[in-house]
Amino acid sequence: MTEDLVKAEKAAFRQAVTALYIPLSLFLSCVASAAGVYLIYNSYAVGWAFVTVAFTVIISAFVALIRFQNKYRAKGLVGRAEATAQDELVSAHRE
Repeated sequence: MTEDLVKAEKAAFRQAVTALYIPLSLFLSCVASAAGVYLIYNSYAVGWAFVTVAFTVIISAFVALIRFQNKYRAKGLVGRAEATAQDELVSAHRE
């Protein structure tokens, strides 16, 4: 059971990082693609590099969004610290 809790903690951390990565990367890729289109419009070849990087980041953000699910949380398993905090809340509520 302890091994499952450790895996649940790692999955929760991964989900938190993904939750930060998705909007930040989409914002930065929008900025990079706008810069790339501007550079392409003004006949600079480096604009294609900006567009390529932006497209790659957009694809990685959508892959992260698809894999966002935390299977341990869906099963009801949470990390040790979160489980302790929930136990304290339940015991305080009962008193």
